[in-house]
Amino acid sequence: MTGQNRHMYGKMVALAFKACAALSVLSFASCAKTGIIEDGEVDTVGIYTMSFTNAGVVQQSSTKASSSLTSGFIETTWKKYGAGSVPVMENYIVEYKTSGTAWDGTVRAYWDYTGVSGQYEKFWDLSGFPYRFHAISPYPDNLSGFAFGSSLKIPAPYKSQTCTDGVVSPSAPEPYLVAQAQRAEDGKDYDVFAGNAEIDSNGNVSKTRSVALPFHHLNTKVRFGVYSTSPWVSANHLYIKNLTVQTASADFVTAASGYESNGSWQILTGNSGFYGLTKSTASVTLMQLTGGVDDKYDLMDHQTQKTAYWLDCESGLAQIPQENVKMTVNLTLVDGSGNEKKTFTNVPVKLADNTQVFNWQSGFINTYYLIINYDDEKLELEFTATLTPWEDVTGSLSTDLEK
Repeated sequence: MTGQNRHMYGKMVALAFKACAALSVLSFASCAKTGIIEDGEVDTVGIYTMSFTNAGVVQQSSTKASSSLTSGFIETTWKKYGAGSVPVMENYIVEYKTSGTAWDGTVRAYWDYTGVSGQYEKFWDLSGFPYRFHAISPYPDNLSGFAFGSSLKIPAPYKSQTCTDGVVSPSAPEPYLVAQAQRAEDGKDYDVFAGNAEIDSNGNVSKTRSVALPFHHLNTKVRFGVYSTSPWVSANHLYIKNLTVQTASADFVTAASGYESNGSWQILTGNSGFYGLTKSTASVTLMQLTGGVDDKYDLMDHQTQKTAYWLDCESGLAQIPQENVKMTVNLTLVDGSGNEKKTFTNVPVKLADNTQVFNWQSGFINTYYLIINYDDEKLELEFTATLTPWEDVTGSLSTDLEK
């Protein structure tokens, strides 16, 4: 037998073995629910593997641009979601993996669930649309109390952050990121959490492409900047001292013992979806700054909104979504010798249009600017505010609340 004939013979044997293996898999699948190919999960035209693509997620510790998720997640999938739905993946662990090397530019990141804890590869049933996916990241060590049925339930505490002289507490207010997506009959993915928004924005229709799971923050964020527009301040030193920002609402939510969402529900304003709420019985100090005669507190260096001093919280403080939030500010300004120039006590945060009640939405960052004006020995404190999607710190998509 020539070398070429041996090569051809080897290929034929390999193909035959592969075919036999496929037949044995199919036979096994018809008998066992845990088989590689489950009943009704094979398309009549071809076999298409269910897989996940890297999803964009806003970094938890920052408001900078979104980045790809690099931690694993746990998810549950149903086909024919709704009446008569069938679970396809139940509490599947999906791991973040990379392949290739950096030196030759072949690094590829991907998510994989096959071979993890005995999990099997799954395949699309194109007659089984719509599919629904519920996922949280990172996957918990203990699933006791978690539910991935028609509602997504997370029995984990959520807390509001406060900041004192640059120290933010608690450091990890948000234990999990959440994704809810639906593969519709048109083959597109829809972000259920964001109100059924289409994920595949380029209009590509492919029933076989990887599922995109955009993970969301449950909390909202709030941050505070201070600057002066006064010509006098631009020529003279004026320092920020003893600044505090407090809520004036007695029912301000500071913590929740868990979160629950039904199949199509999303967080807008308020704390709906959070349970086991802890509400304040008095005002809550969100931000506290000692300050004083120090270059970084000198308003001479903070003369525009662009150069505002961020009170050590430029990335924002995470909060439970709230409704009807009112705030007050206490602030003392001193000169270069530490002499008091002006003290503001319990000044309500009020915009030019007299808005002083605010709603903090999940997925948004609320930016408040405290503006110091000095004119003929008269000091005034004004406010403006912007509402911006969490991941867009530049504000290109912002809605200015000032009229």
